[in-house]
Amino acid sequence: MELKLAAVLAAEVAGYHRLVGDDQAATLAALQVHHHELIDRAIAQHRGRIVELLVDRTLAEFGAVTDAMECALEIQRGMALRNLDLSPARRILLRAGLDYRDVIADKGDLAGHAVEVAGFLRDLALPGGLCISDSVFLEVRKRIKVGFEGAGIHRIGDLPEPVRAIRVLLAQDDAPRRRWPWRRSA
Repeated sequence: MELKLAAVLAAEVAGYHRLVGDDQAATLAALQVHHHELIDRAIAQHRGRIVELLVDRTLAEFGAVTDAMECALEIQRGMALRNLDLSPARRILLRAGLDYRDVIADKGDLAGHAVEVAGFLRDLALPGGLCISDSVFLEVRKRIKVGFEGAGIHRIGDLPEPVRAIRVLLAQDDAPRRRWPWRRSA
């Protein structure tokens, strides 16, 4: 068992049960292609490791938070491009959450607050979006050119301190980039 600092990316297919209910074979085939051609490759290229892979969910670990953030952005932007020619009902959109803090690694498994927080942030993300913690924001705010928008302060599980959730604005024209998204502007 090892305690270490890691970035954890949690992603899931938004509306998975509806997609499968509408056309199970097409949804599963499309997900397999997305994983093979985009998601799994992006994780590997950004020096990540897939910890858990279910049909509709992926959990990945990264040693560097900037690698994790760049990977998440590449995946979300890649999925948006793949969905351009599809009807809204057939689009496969991911919701993703990213946290950076201590994890417990044991025989390939990952546990700890970073996993819990990343899952919580994933659930806050909009379909096709990415929600990060304040610990991620502090590491990437000057390195990665995207916009940020506060998504509230949340108590998560037994964490001693609340987590500030921040939505990443993927489109450059979404909103102005704000330095500290959890502070009100004057």
